Amino acid sequence: MNHDAHDACRVMKQGIEVGDLVKMKRGYSPLGIAVEIKETNLGTWVRVMWPDNEDMDVLERASDVMAVV
Repeated sequence: MNHDAHDACRVMKQGIEVGDLVKMKRGYSPLGIAVEIKETNLGTWVRVMWPDNEDMDVLERASDVMAVV
């Protein structure tokens, strides 16, 4: 199993899907909305849009993000 497949499995285990409310695993994090799940040669990333700044979205490593719904 390559690194991307491992990350993809981890995302599926976490149950993160586009449209889920998510937050970061470490420290304080506001709730954001997962707007894209992207596979790259550096692993699986989740694009998160933070509601306090709708113009800003951020790609986060899937392993650093958890679903809350």
